[in-house]
Amino acid sequence: MKVTVRITEILPLESGVTQEGRDWTRRTFAGQTVGLDDMILAFEVSSSTQLETLEAMEVGQRCEVTFYLSSRRHNDGKRTRYFTSLRATDIVKL
Repeated sequence: MKVTVRITEILPLESGVTQEGRDWTRRTFAGQTVGLDDMILAFEVSSSTQLETLEAMEVGQRCEVTFYLSSRRHNDGKRTRYFTSLRATDIVKL
């Protein structure tokens, strides 16, 4: 999917190590959609190329984000919940 947004917030870089011992890094940014009822969407970025692209951007800038949706199921024994992520695969400054 593809959407045009105006960046409203860029959160700090997060990093850690998986259970398999692999390092991971990600950053979340939020953007207000342009022409789609002015929704706020939050995107996760984890590829080094897209992290560099995001680093060069500022709040207020417009960009086109290509992303995919994914959901994961969590059951803690009391209830089942779903969490949905929007993972940015390409960010283009407009």
